[in-house]
Amino acid sequence: MRVKTIGAEKLSATDHYIFIANHQSYYDIPVLCSGLPFFLSFIAKKQLFLIPVFGWAMAAVGHIWIDRTNARKAGKSISRAVTKLDKDKISLVLFPEGTRSQSDALGAFKRASFTLALKAGVSVVPVSIVGARSIMAKRSLRLMPGTVLLMVGDPIPFPEITRLDKNAISALVREKMIEGIAAGKKQAGSLA
Repeated sequence: MRVKTIGAEKLSATDHYIFIANHQSYYDIPVLCSGLPFFLSFIAKKQLFLIPVFGWAMAAVGHIWIDRTNARKAGKSISRAVTKLDKDKISLVLFPEGTRSQSDALGAFKRASFTLALKAGVSVVPVSIVGARSIMAKRSLRLMPGTVLLMVGDPIPFPEITRLDKNAISALVREKMIEGIAAGKKQAGSLA
């Protein structure tokens, strides 16, 4: 299994970001951690933190849980994420689809991701993952050989983010991710 990152030169090693990525597979997390040159923290649904050992490990390394069923608790999670982003100088990864997709089509985005983008004070970077589903399918733990492409989009500067509402940010990021997926598929075809 190989990870090939395209576009990492667009990122500054001294900055931190909110990376917004499509979600194809459990393999997405190691792909992002190995393909992006940053210390990453993920925001994940609360239920994952209740899994013995796995959930405890997620909490121990600083990932942030969010309760998607309770708006007030979700707001507190977003505030914790903003504080962690600023205090620890980390970068955050969000999967706005909220779950792994079963196709190359992007699912509907959850708007909480974009609430965080408006509060964080950092650039947002659309990231398109291409090929992770063929490495590890949604309902499987079996790993297959192959290459995953990580297509890093142009960072959207925070001042530009502040001029938009959540729906406009979501639409812009979605458009950039669709472009990244298309470019990644074309690139994957040339690797074959």
